[in-house]
Amino acid sequence: MAMWCRKLRNICIYRLVSECSVLTKADACLLPSNVYPRLLSEAIFLREPQAIEWVVSTWPMRVLRVFDVVPLEDTVDDDYLTLPFDSNEEVSLADCFVLGLLKLKPESNLKLVDFTRFEKGMSPVHHYYHANRSLGAK
Repeated sequence: MAMWCRKLRNICIYRLVSECSVLTKADACLLPSNVYPRLLSEAIFLREPQAIEWVVSTWPMRVLRVFDVVPLEDTVDDDYLTLPFDSNEEVSLADCFVLGLLKLKPESNLKLVDFTRFEKGMSPVHHYYHANRSLGAK
């Protein structure tokens, strides 16, 4: 029985991410916080910029450790964060995170994005990003 539940969960997460219009219209307060890492991992795996941005902008926990949500299938190279997605040559994973931070939603509890373990080619200043609500204010 547990095997089917796990499989159903994965199918649901895939559908939410791949049909991004459904995800972005969802009420973030209704999603359990333990689903967010899986949603973000799937969005990164599928290279869905809007889904990545939405998950980051509504992140329910105080800290987001980027390396922890990298899909196991991905190979992490020196330029992993800045390499443009195959389908969109102008957008990288780092771009999606920045856009999500700029559009932080009131329901988000995000205070810190941890980019550690991506040290190669980065200065120490870039390892952490403190979420600042004023960035997203209009």
